Amino acid sequence: MALSKIAFSFVLIFAAFNVATFLPNIQNVLAQMRNVLHSWMPAVVDMIEEIVLIIHKYCSERLLEDIKRGMTIFIDLARNVLALVQPAVKSLSEVITDGLVALHNNGMGYTDEILQQVLGIDG
Repeated sequence: MALSKIAFSFVLIFAAFNVATFLPNIQNVLAQMRNVLHSWMPAVVDMIEEIVLIIHKYCSERLLEDIKRGMTIFIDLARNVLALVQPAVKSLSEVITDGLVALHNNGMGYTDEILQQVLGIDG
């Protein structure tokens, strides 16, 4: 505990000494920072303006072409997937249809037998 108080005191003294020696030079540092900002700000503004112009040019000229190209790729992909899946779907629908027809024919056969028994017709 005492060691931490001594270390904290040492840090405070060191910080106070550095601030005391830095205060006379603060105007020089601020002037240098102001000069740097004045010299860099026009370049930064020009760079941002150029980026905005490039983005605007892209959006007005090329964006529609890229959207059309993307839609063409998506449509081709959908066609290829459909062509790949279509035989399987066709086969599955044929199996389902044949099963339903067989179920219908089987049910109708029982219905005919029951109807003939009720009416007393030997068939």
